[in-house]
Amino acid sequence: MIIHNAAEQPQIPLLGPATTYPTGIYVLLAALYWRPGPPLASWLLLGWGWLQAVGGGILSVLPLPFLPFHPPQTLSHYSVHAVYTLLQVPLLIVLTRQIRATSIRKQARQA
Repeated sequence: MIIHNAAEQPQIPLLGPATTYPTGIYVLLAALYWRPGPPLASWLLLGWGWLQAVGGGILSVLPLPFLPFHPPQTLSHYSVHAVYTLLQVPLLIVLTRQIRATSIRKQARQA
């Protein structure tokens, strides 16, 4: 988020709402993730990661008619969004593997 906003929206403060709110959601979900208990936080964090990857990284770069803005169609803009999307991939992989492993262990206990 910081990389994107610094590169694409230098007029917006880096510690403004456009950066801190989504980052705050990541921090909140990560804190819930480390709590013992049911894997709800894992699912929420996985969903947030997918929303950021697809919505923030891919869809928001396209000139779609339902978007309230017209993103610049430049190589620089595409590159920043590619990096933004790729930075979500480790989170998505780790959480998907963790959720699968938890599901397999749960099934093994029930058998």
